[in-house]
Amino acid sequence: MKALIHAPVFRFVLFYLAGIILARYSFSWGIFIGMMGLGTLGIVRLGFGREVSFQREVWESVGLYLIIAGLGTMTYGSRHLTEQGIQTMENINCSKGELYAEIIKPVKETRRGRSTWASIIGYRKDCDWIRAEGRFQLYISNKDSSKYGRFDRLLIKGNVVNAYSSLDGYQQYLWRQGVNHSVYADTLALAGRGRGWYVRLEDFRENMSMQLGKVVVDSVHATIAQAMFLGDKNGMGREVKNAYSIAGTSHILAISGLHVGIVFLVLSRVLSFLHLIPQGLRIKNIVILGLLLGYMLLTGASPAVVRSVLMFGIVLIMKVLYLRYNLLNVVGTAALLQLFFEPEIAFDVGFQLSYLAVIGIITGFPVWERIVGVENFWLKLVSSWIGVTICATLGTLPLVIMHFGRFPTYFLLSNILVSTLAFLLVLVGFFTVIFCYVPLLGEWLGYFCSVLIGYLQAIVLLVGDLPFPVIEKGIGMQGIGIILIQLGLAAIFPLSGLLRKSMYGKKY
Repeated sequence: MKALIHAPVFRFVLFYLAGIILARYSFSWGIFIGMMGLGTLGIVRLGFGREVSFQREVWESVGLYLIIAGLGTMTYGSRHLTEQGIQTMENINCSKGELYAEIIKPVKETRRGRSTWASIIGYRKDCDWIRAEGRFQLYISNKDSSKYGRFDRLLIKGNVVNAYSSLDGYQQYLWRQGVNHSVYADTLALAGRGRGWYVRLEDFRENMSMQLGKVVVDSVHATIAQAMFLGDKNGMGREVKNAYSIAGTSHILAISGLHVGIVFLVLSRVLSFLHLIPQGLRIKNIVILGLLLGYMLLTGASPAVVRSVLMFGIVLIMKVLYLRYNLLNVVGTAALLQLFFEPEIAFDVGFQLSYLAVIGIITGFPVWERIVGVENFWLKLVSSWIGVTICATLGTLPLVIMHFGRFPTYFLLSNILVSTLAFLLVLVGFFTVIFCYVPLLGEWLGYFCSVLIGYLQAIVLLVGDLPFPVIEKGIGMQGIGIILIQLGLAAIFPLSGLLRKSMYGKKY
């Protein structure tokens, strides 16, 4: 609680988020005006002509939080209202239609055949084309799947139906991503390609991913390298994803805060020569910020990467301006920026997991250090990694079970085993991506990457072969089961303190 007292921005974003959630399920201008009115009344009710008192501060705080929640409601509601009047796929649901759409995800194999996601631009009604917006899942035949890629624009004739999946978790995921319909294509015709800097950037990213696949000679290792270093999971098989999920190391396959942190450390070392010039520290921080933004765009700008880059960016700006900062305030500012520009992202699983993991680490790791802290350098390194893993797991556990229906039994063992290896692998991978077009050097780095990925694979498969590697969601994992697992993880904190006390004979 003491940490929250010194983090006003973090408290603001909680109420801003509450306003967005309220607007999603029951938005009206009456609710917005009521919240803003009550908030303003709460601020001015005891704001004039009275001495400072606890009652006055409570009223002013309640009023301020109501206004913040009202702004969140307005942000989501205004976005929703601007979309009203624009035609959607509901107008041609459960019928044959002719659509003009743009592919927004690579084509991949699913249980129902080859599919991708597309964004509708318009549909044909009688002889006229009507502008429309919305996403849908497009199913295409195998013979057509190799012809098309991201940002290709297609003329599609086929059946439009409600999106459906036999997997409840995936069904909920589709709805949260705004994919409410599926289209089974009878005929497809290429009608052009999207334009803009993002298309050129994606083409560059795809070319780099192909080159990375060439220098990392093993095909399976190449798909893992493409996912870890460029965020390209298109070629990765289900077996690989499932193995990492069982071992509790799926986060390694996605570009996340770990990758951004390593890139930040590398850039800090490489640019340390700037300290020798006047205002060199400021210049270095500005250059690092620009390069991190470029890295974010190159790797696909997933919610976790955006969050990490925003957090590092805020800290760098604070350092440039010589200002102090609070980590929870940094997290709150990053979340507030993401929610302001894209309020729908509040319902994205990646966004939720990313922030919950960071919040768990920020709030729980200082407690871990106070209880379990050791003086030996190597023991402290191991202890820190264990603490970070446990704190992040405690923060994300309910959401992981809710969305994915499984909990890796040996997550702590697997993360300890792969921690140093993953750090070294991401470090080598960073240089492999930079030099993948350089003859000999790129091939040598690619070979080194392949060797490290081989060791990583061996650890993941070894953990997966242990008895009862996962706890599947069932009756025992509902409600009380989640609480019991969290209590078991939380119990590691005091138990570790008792162990340390018995080992060192000190009172803590």
